[in-house]
Amino acid sequence: MILRPHLQPYVIAGVTCLTLMASAAYDLYRERAQAIQTARGQTAALARLLGETVHQLVRRADVELDELAHGPPSARPALPVAGLLRAAQPVVLDNGRADEWRTRLLQAGPGLLQVDRLRRDADGSWRLTVGKFPAAQTGGGRTAWQAQLDLQPLQRLLDTADTRNNGFATLFTRDGWLLATAPRNDALSERNWADAPMFTQHLPRAPHGTVQQVVVRDGTERLYSYRTLGNYPLVISAGISLTDALAAWRQRLVWHGVLIALVSAAFFAGAFGMSRTIGRREQAQQALVDARHHAERSESFLRTITDNLPLRIAYLDPSRRYRFVNLAQCRYLALPRERILGRTSEELGDRPAPPALVLAIERALQGQAQNVEIEETSAAGHRVWATLLAPERDETGDIVGLYTASLDVSEPFEQRRRLDAALKERETLLREVYHRVKNNLQVIQSLLRLQRRGLSDSAAQEALDESASRVRAMALVHEKLYQSASLEAVSLPDYTHELLQYLGETTGASDRGVRLHADVVGFEARIEAAIPYGLLVNELISNSLKHAFAAGSGGNVWLTVERAGRGLRLALRDDGAGFPRGFTLDANASMGLQLACSLAAQLGGKLTVQVADGAVLTTEMPAFAEPAAREQEA
Repeated sequence: MILRPHLQPYVIAGVTCLTLMASAAYDLYRERAQAIQTARGQTAALARLLGETVHQLVRRADVELDELAHGPPSARPALPVAGLLRAAQPVVLDNGRADEWRTRLLQAGPGLLQVDRLRRDADGSWRLTVGKFPAAQTGGGRTAWQAQLDLQPLQRLLDTADTRNNGFATLFTRDGWLLATAPRNDALSERNWADAPMFTQHLPRAPHGTVQQVVVRDGTERLYSYRTLGNYPLVISAGISLTDALAAWRQRLVWHGVLIALVSAAFFAGAFGMSRTIGRREQAQQALVDARHHAERSESFLRTITDNLPLRIAYLDPSRRYRFVNLAQCRYLALPRERILGRTSEELGDRPAPPALVLAIERALQGQAQNVEIEETSAAGHRVWATLLAPERDETGDIVGLYTASLDVSEPFEQRRRLDAALKERETLLREVYHRVKNNLQVIQSLLRLQRRGLSDSAAQEALDESASRVRAMALVHEKLYQSASLEAVSLPDYTHELLQYLGETTGASDRGVRLHADVVGFEARIEAAIPYGLLVNELISNSLKHAFAAGSGGNVWLTVERAGRGLRLALRDDGAGFPRGFTLDANASMGLQLACSLAAQLGGKLTVQVADGAVLTTEMPAFAEPAAREQEA
């Protein structure tokens, strides 16, 4: 399995550190082996030097015994003043006594020096007995000589040995008795060491040697060398502690460990930094790959959508080169997408663009969105394209591209043209209808006025005047509709003011000193509400002019139309005689007021009367609610 790149620095650092540790371990192993080998050589050299020196001392004592043995038998034993022997005397061996020391002397051959064990005297001093049969003895009988050996020279010799802190130098008899040791330890001389590995294992194999073992008595691992002293039954040994022998090596081991730790830390720190860098680079690369895949999927998704739309979609850069086209645009240009991208319309050999499209593109590249209809005539026929051009800006606001979308609206364009023509015909017809209705109503009004002239009855004349006034109110609605641009609604303020002007003129209100005032909110009223409203205003004004003011007295009539709730509120007030006390519309209303109540009901309200100084008539008109409010109520 291939490791991921961000893990490779750790592997390299680990391998490098392992290599360094292996190299350091090998060097330390060699140095340790060399240190041990040097210690072995030192102990062997020390043992050899001590052995030769002790051998010379013992050889000197041996010579002194030989000199005593070869002297006259009757002479008093005389020892050298500077010699090693003390208290020399012959040993009688044929008197029947038998002990270990005498047995050893009897069993020993002529000329072989024997050494007894180290013994402590009553005064606490140590003594060592040596003896031998001379090799060539004169006189009668066999006589062995013995003497006390002075241990000081031996002890001083061992004390001068460089045994360091945990080293040692010892002198044993061949039987395992300790004669001298450095550092000195008298307690060791009281026991026999014949069961020690040196006597049980090493000496039987070789008279000289160097061994490495843990000393049982103190648990310290030491290197020691041993040697037998020629024909003398003595064994000299010198040892050194491995702790001392490897002290320098252990110091190097610590320094190597610290150095390797620092180097390893540096390597792994570098590996960590490299891993993070590689990890970030991998993340960045993966992000780029993901972004590229996302972009490819988005582009594929966008291309799938745009290719299935009935639109010609394209994207142009500021130099008017195509950067994106959908399938419909490719079909329109009759070229594959690869031929179109990166080229302008002129480079593609396309037919000249209509001037309106060229102007729209220039304006769009200046930052103005365009929505135009382009008409084209080609071999395929006359086509109309609804084209939207939207500029794209960067963060600084500069134009960096242009989106275009064109939809074939040839059929809707033709339908709209037919609808426009039909609408114009309808408007013309409707205006004609309004005009004819207005004319017919004026004819009816004229007939009513002609018939009034032929009547002498004032009541009949008044009835015909009221009818003519009502007809004029309806005719005025059709006249305003005919004059309006929408043909659907009339301006309520204009209509009201003109109606009041007509009523003032026909009733002679100005001549009587009665002034009509109107305050009407701006509102466009449709015909189904405008006609009842006009008739209601006509009845209320006519009733006020007829009954509120006596002959020769003037006054004022105020008409107010304001917004209230979801519709309008109409209020008529005058400063005339007012209604009599106890007047109600249900019981006392005239025909005109009854008609006004019916008209208020058509407008969705109810006419109410207030008896005060003058007359006050009010009604709500929900029929004049806004279109949105009417739809919500519906």
